[in-house]
Amino acid sequence: MNSVSSAAFVFWASEGSGFGLQCRYMKIVVAIKRVPAPEQRVGIGPNGRIDEGGLSFVINPFDAIALEEALRIRESGRQPVEILAISIGRDECEDQLRTARVERETDAGIETVTIKLPAVITADLRLNEPRYASLPSIIKARKKPIEQLAVEELAVALEPRAELVQLELASSVRTCARVKDVAELVNRLRHEAKVV
Repeated sequence: MNSVSSAAFVFWASEGSGFGLQCRYMKIVVAIKRVPAPEQRVGIGPNGRIDEGGLSFVINPFDAIALEEALRIRESGRQPVEILAISIGRDECEDQLRTARVERETDAGIETVTIKLPAVITADLRLNEPRYASLPSIIKARKKPIEQLAVEELAVALEPRAELVQLELASSVRTCARVKDVAELVNRLRHEAKVV
């Protein structure tokens, strides 16, 4: 699971006007990431990558919370709101996008904050609890089209800025030792564990 909060980009949109002029509706863009379901054990394959065999994938929990908040904003009815769920990845991301497109019923309250738009808003796990979608909503979402864009259509130059060198599983073996003082702790961390 990702330890960073998801971002929802919020801005005013209007027909034929610049931002903030004669606004007609709010557009909220929620980035959706496909991640292994958190209750599963993830392994590393012989190629040094995550072994996806047998794993099920879900929407990143932070992204689900950001999507839920976008739905709550729209359901408040204060202004028209368009919600756009986006993802970057292989064709397998489509399942998570379809889940994100499901509109759900609500009876929750709303917290009101005032900000200048356009703005980027982040969500953490305490913001809300995403609701479960009903079966009819899931079936309806499967019929909706998903627009796919190739990288070439975006007119951007992609430059890798990070390189994955190696993945390794954390050891489940733990050794515990009681130390007399901070000096002994630092000594053990430096000379035995070699982490300092």
